[in-house]
Amino acid sequence: MVIKSFTLAKDPATPQQNEDALVWQGQRLVLTDGASSDAFSGLWARRLGEQFVATGTLDQEQAAQLWQDEVRQNPLPWFLADKLRQPTHASFLGLEWDGMQLQVQAIGDSCVFVIRADSLALAFPYDNADHFASHPALVPTQGRVPERRHAHFLLQPDDTLLAATDALAAWILREQAHQPWHSLQALQNETDFVRWVQTLRDSGRLALDDTTLAIIAVGPDTRES
Repeated sequence: MVIKSFTLAKDPATPQQNEDALVWQGQRLVLTDGASSDAFSGLWARRLGEQFVATGTLDQEQAAQLWQDEVRQNPLPWFLADKLRQPTHASFLGLEWDGMQLQVQAIGDSCVFVIRADSLALAFPYDNADHFASHPALVPTQGRVPERRHAHFLLQPDDTLLAATDALAAWILREQAHQPWHSLQALQNETDFVRWVQTLRDSGRLALDDTTLAIIAVGPDTRES
């Protein structure tokens, strides 16, 4: 696997407020998106991702303890302390591959796409732009974790995987008849990505939101038979 990734905050002038998190380690990659209305949701998104890539499991309790320990390191202003009485939330998209076997877990609206022979071979967990909702299922720091959706997919050499947070995922599905992955695969660096996202935002074709993309190029299956 060859991986490259890009991200752009809703407001490019404040990148520290980007609530998306992309974590990759070994044969696991996680893309998470913190809820913008919640306290420290970007940190929660990152802790969720780090916990999964380290263990291969989504352990809400362990991730929440790490998140809370960091949040409580410094005194909080009253309005943040009050906000923390409620759970903080994030979407979760976890990818794990063993050779050509891809396993995906998802809660919420970050999506993975598999491009094969210039066509869309897999879109998960959503395969239609109309499926995006204003209140998707999300992983909370406390309380019940929504049911995860699972997918198993057999990859082939030269497949390309795209993992994207909600605004970009919805755009891909809306534009799929025009093979929008060509534009994404042509991106070479962060400067390209920023310029490309800004152009779409300025034209009203891409929602104004934190935007994150991972591009995974699948090489040959080199496992011994």
